[in-house]
Amino acid sequence: MLAKIYSAAVYGVDAYEVEIEVNGAGGDPVIVIVGLPDAAVKESRDRVTTAISNSGYYWPRGRTTINLAPADIKKEGPSFDLPIALGMIAVTEELDSSPFENFSFVGELALNGSVRPVKGVLPVALEARRRGKRALFVPEANALEAAMVARDTVERLIEFSTSEVFGTYAFRVDETSATTQGSVGEARWTYAVSKLAGEHMAHAYHQEYGLPTVSVRPFNVYGPGQIGGGAIRAFIEAALAGQDLTIHGDGSQIRAWCYVDDMVEGLLLALEHENAVGESFNIGNARSAVTIFDLARRIKTLSGCPGELVFQPIHYLDVELRIPNVDKARTLLGFEPKVELDEGLEKTIAWYRAKSPTSV
Repeated sequence: MLAKIYSAAVYGVDAYEVEIEVNGAGGDPVIVIVGLPDAAVKESRDRVTTAISNSGYYWPRGRTTINLAPADIKKEGPSFDLPIALGMIAVTEELDSSPFENFSFVGELALNGSVRPVKGVLPVALEARRRGKRALFVPEANALEAAMVARDTVERLIEFSTSEVFGTYAFRVDETSATTQGSVGEARWTYAVSKLAGEHMAHAYHQEYGLPTVSVRPFNVYGPGQIGGGAIRAFIEAALAGQDLTIHGDGSQIRAWCYVDDMVEGLLLALEHENAVGESFNIGNARSAVTIFDLARRIKTLSGCPGELVFQPIHYLDVELRIPNVDKARTLLGFEPKVELDEGLEKTIAWYRAKSPTSV
């Protein structure tokens, strides 16, 4: 199968479009990159395959040929990681790449699947506009810079922050509540600080340049299709495998869980509602607040898991309490979470069970 993804590369102070073709075939598992790639591009084979696997997707196991066109211009840097990954996933038919004809992608991938910033995004954005691309997908850290190219036509720029900005104890926190962080050196707070910096940057670009930015702070989103870690995924996967559900600590930690459909509804309101511009919004469901112990108990009951609830000492920094106040989103946007916890858990368990036919 052949997939085609568009990207761009910087040459001097200008950028030119790069067409990335990914072809999967039978034979021995090998990945070949052609089209004058430099060392950083060749190394993308290992970065991309690891990132794909850690993101919960598959990559072709036979011979995979990746062509970077035009072939007579040298391709440099890690910015092709993201489009190469999308092409490889599309070859496995997990992703339909047909809508990507009018899109362009740049971004370096970390091994966990996160997207790191790249250099030269401004000329890349100019090239995408010159080519008439409908959308340019860039790393979050490059988004504001890229948006400046089309600031007169950008309808909305959403900045994804995190509820982690409220620290370890967050009870019915609203958008005006003080943000707080833990001790220096804790990796958890490095993430939170970077997200908070992104919020400040988004608001600064709105105030200084008039970009229509909006920041959203998701609170513990879950549901079908979830990748990465998280208590709900860990509990469900253990339950469906017939294993014990392991609770870290005493299980008294409290979270308010937001089903993915409600999160998407909040995001769409932030994208479309005129009252959203220049604001930050908590998106979550305070009605779905439970202890981690109660969450594990509910999943055990709903899944019919034969395993037991077991406890083990906690060896990492955890958040004790996290419940949002969404009055601002309710008042300005009309947001109202609709999916209650047990309903959302039932849908999520059903999705994981369908994904793993051998589950109990």
